[in-house]
Amino acid sequence: MYTIQTNYRTNPFSQFIQTDFHGAPTFYQAMLMNSVEKALSKGLFYTTDVFAFVTHDMKDHLPEDNFITPEYLARPTRSEHGPFGMDIYHCRITVESLMKTAANKKALSALMRDGVISVGKKLKGKFSIGLKTYSSITPESIDTEMGEVTYVCTGRGIKGKYILTTGANDTRILSQLSKNVVDKTLLKNENTDVSGLKLTTFTIEPTANRAQERASQYN
Repeated sequence: MYTIQTNYRTNPFSQFIQTDFHGAPTFYQAMLMNSVEKALSKGLFYTTDVFAFVTHDMKDHLPEDNFITPEYLARPTRSEHGPFGMDIYHCRITVESLMKTAANKKALSALMRDGVISVGKKLKGKFSIGLKTYSSITPESIDTEMGEVTYVCTGRGIKGKYILTTGANDTRILSQLSKNVVDKTLLKNENTDVSGLKLTTFTIEPTANRAQERASQYN
């Protein structure tokens, strides 16, 4: 039977997005992460919808009351959907971060494979970043571990340079690339398919290099 993971409002899932983490989630942590990932992949957004999906998906591992006991209802302060709802909330933060990283890594891999992005290669267009529009951005560094690119942004009539570090799946950048390039790399919009995330692989035994193991899952 599933046991509540959250204690004192700390996020027990946050360690899984740390690059220096060594180990793996427990069986039920992995089960919840996998269930939340399935809910998000189906496009569910609202807390109530995600809660309903996850509780149904894990019904064989949850008590009938979903941990909303009379003792819990007697508390002076309570969270939405009870203790299990708080577990889902914390788990969702981590899973969304992992999915975002997966999408960025997938985008970066495609863009680098097709020669669209490389360090020092200037990209031209109308890049709206903040309150300014830059006419060119140049990758200064590339982080393949996180799928992020650091750009030097410049524009006519704009004094100085602006340094932007963002995910390779940033639509502010992708929207300014030529249509053929975007179609070729299968990056038509920000909803990049990350169905291959396979969070169930988190049930594996701890390894000596968790960061390397995590990165390999998204390739």
